[in-house]
Amino acid sequence: MKKFLAFALSFTMLSSFAVSSAAATQEKWTKDTDTELYFKVGDFAYSYENFIDVKQDNRTLVPGNDYYFEMTWLDKPMTDEFFEHYSTSVEIGTAFPSSDYTSEERKNEESYLSSTSAQNLVEKAELAKVGDRYYLHLDMKNYFPYTNEKTFKVLVFAKDKLDTTYRSRLNIEFDVGYEKNSSAVMVSSSECTVNNNEPIMEFSSDIGSCIINMEDSSRFEVEFSKKKDTKVNLHHSMEENTAIKLKNPKARMRFLSFTARPDFDNKGRLMLNASDNMQYAYEILQDGTLKQVGTKPFDNRISVITDELTSYVVSDIMLSGDSTQAAPNDSAISADSKPSAPAAQSGKAPYNPGTGANL
Repeated sequence: MKKFLAFALSFTMLSSFAVSSAAATQEKWTKDTDTELYFKVGDFAYSYENFIDVKQDNRTLVPGNDYYFEMTWLDKPMTDEFFEHYSTSVEIGTAFPSSDYTSEERKNEESYLSSTSAQNLVEKAELAKVGDRYYLHLDMKNYFPYTNEKTFKVLVFAKDKLDTTYRSRLNIEFDVGYEKNSSAVMVSSSECTVNNNEPIMEFSSDIGSCIINMEDSSRFEVEFSKKKDTKVNLHHSMEENTAIKLKNPKARMRFLSFTARPDFDNKGRLMLNASDNMQYAYEILQDGTLKQVGTKPFDNRISVITDELTSYVVSDIMLSGDSTQAAPNDSAISADSKPSAPAAQSGKAPYNPGTGANL
């Protein structure tokens, strides 16, 4: 873990996540000079190293999960007292700034993310109050289009409301990914099942074809290259698409979204679970519209031929959606464009999956 207070005012960020502070008091905040609470650096004043800090109890974050890390100031829990005198903001950025790394060094770093790519993995970054204390809250999107862990930086800024020349910046680095290590699950047999906790899978060039079973009982049958191993991220979600549900209140639906949108050298047959009398299959396009890609279930499955796994919904009746069109036959390519990532879950209790700690 790398944590430090930066002694430079300028920084490069592409977006920010603002945090609302408590009501400000008009009384002048008394600064304790005995503890060297502040000192001057050029035209600005920065707090000493332990002014604000975070208890980082786990370094690797898993996509689709919520995390809360306790904040402290002056080595004590951060409470409403802090926000009476300070305003804060939280931002997401790259852990490999151009000021410290060359373009070639970034290219060769497997864990590199640009600021924009890092922000795309985070649904929410804020300081959130739980009980009487404040926590760094990171809600990770259920989206991760990579096959190895990535690293990003969280920046927490604090500024004195009555004297804005007094400020501090806390930098915290996190890894994000599915694995506890960088290795993928090796597959050397003709059939396997995806574990969403370890969805990075590497298929041996010796196996030829493979039947890949998903957690919702769908499966993908595909032939692999005989010249090289194939490494893909097969993480998938069965979370409902709220917009489609609202547009089709009478329909029974089942969703399947591949959050990394893996593609393959050869076309394969995706067999969507169509049990419970499901009759129609659609792909969810990037703009949220539906494209019909299959009908006529056989053996409780609807077949879609594709070389890229995206987002799908099966239903018992035809669905309403703009630009909906029927596939001409079973062998039609299922999509021309990539769907959006499934919506992040809401209403989750403060819980750290990495530690099992309830707040």
